[in-house]
Amino acid sequence: MKYLDEKKLKRDPRVRSYKTKTGDKFYRVSFKRTIVGKATPFEKQGFRTGHEASHWADAALHQAMLRHGKETNLTVAEYYEQWFNSNVAADNWSPDTIKTYGDKFRLYILPRFGDYKLTDINKIDFQNYINEMQQVERPNGYHGYSSRTLRIIKNYFGLLLDDAVDSELIPANRIRRTKIKDNIGVRNVDISSRIVKSSATLAKLHL
Repeated sequence: MKYLDEKKLKRDPRVRSYKTKTGDKFYRVSFKRTIVGKATPFEKQGFRTGHEASHWADAALHQAMLRHGKETNLTVAEYYEQWFNSNVAADNWSPDTIKTYGDKFRLYILPRFGDYKLTDINKIDFQNYINEMQQVERPNGYHGYSSRTLRIIKNYFGLLLDDAVDSELIPANRIRRTKIKDNIGVRNVDISSRIVKSSATLAKLHL
């Protein structure tokens, strides 16, 4: 079938707009994904809006992956790509949110947990990661990432896992009860100054 005045949507390249001979505007889905080593086509036309077409594309891909049994072996990186692109395509996030989520996952979450299977994410491994981040030596004399940054990392990762729970891919968000200390991320020189002042005070008390 030949589509008139066909244009690919910038926000979702899987979707194209087109016009009928009567001049009515519609949208269609046309893309392929490799599932278990096989290229699987997804095609459907007649959508009234681009958002409606995007939602159908997400649902169709999700169902196809379920049928092929791949969802149970999804890694965090694979699910993140699906989750992130789906929310961007559906226009659920502002440009600032898109950048913030992308940066936090790229810098902090995916390097450590990207190759983990979703089903293997657990509180112990994530707590160990947070503990390391609380103590790591950083440039400019800082000791550990700030409590605020660590809570953001936990919250963003938690949003991804909550979505996986809603999709019935995992039974629970197992990092929910991870503990983060307060007042982390102060300068080493500040720590040293406090220790010196505290020691001086104790010395005076014992004079």
